[in-house]
Amino acid sequence: MNRKFLPAGVVAIAAILLLSSCYADKSAQPPGQVSIPVKTMLIEETSSDEILSYVGFVSAEQIAKLSFKVQGRIDEIFVKEGDFVKEGDALESIETQDLKNYLNISNASLANSKSQLDKAEDALSFSEKNFADMKKLLDEGAVSRNDFEKADLDLDIASSNYRSAVEIHKQSIILKSQNEDMLSEAVLTSPFDGQVIEVLTEKGEMAVPGLPSIVLANSQKTVYAGVSQRDLQKIHPGMKAIVRFEETSIPGFVRSITMIPDSETRTYPVAISIPDSTAPVGAVCDVDIVSGVKTGIRIPIDSILSNGGGYVYVVEDNSAVKRNIELFEIDGSSVFVEGLNADEVLVVEGMRNLKDGTLVEMKNE
Repeated sequence: MNRKFLPAGVVAIAAILLLSSCYADKSAQPPGQVSIPVKTMLIEETSSDEILSYVGFVSAEQIAKLSFKVQGRIDEIFVKEGDFVKEGDALESIETQDLKNYLNISNASLANSKSQLDKAEDALSFSEKNFADMKKLLDEGAVSRNDFEKADLDLDIASSNYRSAVEIHKQSIILKSQNEDMLSEAVLTSPFDGQVIEVLTEKGEMAVPGLPSIVLANSQKTVYAGVSQRDLQKIHPGMKAIVRFEETSIPGFVRSITMIPDSETRTYPVAISIPDSTAPVGAVCDVDIVSGVKTGIRIPIDSILSNGGGYVYVVEDNSAVKRNIELFEIDGSSVFVEGLNADEVLVVEGMRNLKDGTLVEMKNE
């Protein structure tokens, strides 16, 4: 939060202190007669975090719309909205009888294609040997050219049949693998640790490939807050942040800043990473970004009096000295002010009995 003049808070404090101050003026003893007992504190320059505060909302870094890769009727839904799941957990399943039937058919087809391939391989081996023998006999003049050409034709046919059997066997292997994959896809599982955001299907419905059945958000959350153009230059990636919703406070850090303003709010989206997996997606939260360190004089609010403007008493040479001050940022029960210096002695109790120049006796315990 930027240091700034807070007229509303100061006026409220001043109004209360003004009544006390008016009463104190009537009861104050004349200076020089009796020392007025007071309690004091040594003024010190203090440092504290410079806080920029916003309202944000929680989103997931990754949201996945999960769908089946195969068609089938949904027979089990293992989760409900809001459930937390681990990577690999089953979310839904479809009926598998048809898929098992397809796999059985492909297994039988594969066995048959392997048998046909073995026969084609044996036939090819026989034709290759027969062709070699016939060629030798032809060279010796023991067989006619017609017999040799028939052996050559038989070899061509055997080679063609073998190539066809090899291709059919390859296709059978592919078909079996596809059916095995389809059966394994009958269970929809979580691809990461996360939370179920929405269940889009019901038991008994037909699952359609590509049509989402479950919406899942991962455990890593991001909080988005819109910052003003004035604050934009004060924020950088890596800055610490605190995200608060309900009674929960979560530490985080600024991950990124979008330099293009939102078209509706004209604020600049800042993404803040938080590690808490239980932060609900969509929750509205308060965001404090630590943009730096502020230093200055901070004094108790109760030590301030008012006569239309804020003032306090400091002690110099055992006498009360009235000091006008300007109030800035309120920080709990204290307030940052200007008009005082470090190492001065501030009256914090008994100041309502004082006037400028009153002798005082410090009664600090």
